[in-house]
Amino acid sequence: MLKALFISSQEDLHLLSTLVLNQSREQFYIFPARSVSESIDLIEEQGSFDLIFLGHRVKKDKELKELSSEIIRLINETEVKLVGTNRSLKGKEWANYFSEMTPLISVLNQTIKSIGQENRPSDFIKIPTLSLLEFEKIPADCFDKNSEKVCSIGDEVEVSTVYELKETGNEILFLQTNQVREYSEQLAESIDKLDSEEIKNPKKVFEAATDYAVQLLKESSIQVNEEHLKVTTEARDEMENFINLSKDSKGLLKELIEKEQKFYYKHVTMTSLLGCFILDEMMLTDPSMKQKVCLAAQFQNIFLHNEKELLIDSNDQLGHFKGDDKKRISHHPLMAAELLQKNPNFDSDVLKIIKEQHGDKRGIGFPEKMQSSLKISLVFQVASLFAQTFLIEKEKGLSPQPLDIFNRIYQRLLVKDHSILKALKSVIAGL
Repeated sequence: MLKALFISSQEDLHLLSTLVLNQSREQFYIFPARSVSESIDLIEEQGSFDLIFLGHRVKKDKELKELSSEIIRLINETEVKLVGTNRSLKGKEWANYFSEMTPLISVLNQTIKSIGQENRPSDFIKIPTLSLLEFEKIPADCFDKNSEKVCSIGDEVEVSTVYELKETGNEILFLQTNQVREYSEQLAESIDKLDSEEIKNPKKVFEAATDYAVQLLKESSIQVNEEHLKVTTEARDEMENFINLSKDSKGLLKELIEKEQKFYYKHVTMTSLLGCFILDEMMLTDPSMKQKVCLAAQFQNIFLHNEKELLIDSNDQLGHFKGDDKKRISHHPLMAAELLQKNPNFDSDVLKIIKEQHGDKRGIGFPEKMQSSLKISLVFQVASLFAQTFLIEKEKGLSPQPLDIFNRIYQRLLVKDHSILKALKSVIAGL
């Protein structure tokens, strides 16, 4: 049995890790630590671990460098694997760093691979019996070594029952895989929601989303250069300046921009970076072109309220909504353009890009055939739709097929602009 130390103050992350990591060949016993001092105490008590996860939220009741010293000592003395979402791990050769925006189940699945433990397809997963003590309720139907059902999903966890099972030779319990995965998805969603609510500074979320987009591209051998990062950051700053100068609508704009949905920021940054890459491939090197694309990305979804709305890309999906919500979602590009054009200094090209983002010149709906009034607008449409589709599949834990996404976009273009399509195909060749 492998031992894993999970250092994070994110509630329920240790529960999620128990359910996901134990879908591998080996069983993991998870030791949760919410603070620096708890982590140090557990390292001293246990002596060694097979895996240490260092999260981006940790209660700092002691200096983080004290914990770092202990972890580095373990790395030098043992074969412990260090992974996590803490930015102190970024760029370290001896650690496997993930952006904090990476979906948690994806992080845990990649962690399994990083320590050489592939997922084991089965109708049941095996977990250490004592792991149940961390749960308030049973996460899935449990069976003992004789295939007899010993507890049911939703039952209260009874400490005496758990120890009795262990004492009768049941070191391991078998849980129904389908129920475990469903419960894991609920846990991941709950953890992510709480994490989003703790983020008070949209600028920091944007930085984290940019870090995530760069990581995804880097995994596909696409290196983001400093110029692209500079343009996306400047667009974010320009957006803030515009809001502060918009006296009549400053309050509304500020409210619209400060989203809790991480996908909102991921879409902004991925659209920006892909747009820059496409323009480079087209040899359109005028910095103002990239600035227009990046600024439009900042404002593209300001009238969408939640992640469910952010995932819509067709009129068929729009049919699931009714009344005012349906109209707002359908008209959100037009509404954004109308709000922004109240300021006479706002770039007219960017207004058109925002209005036409889904391929309708009126800024209404999700047409089957996309069209635009400007070439730069079409570049944006292609970058935005590719980014959205790619990210949705990543969020679902799938392996996006770039060429399939390219073909879907190709079918939706009314005018096949080969310079843009050739550029996009060249960019995604490494994905």
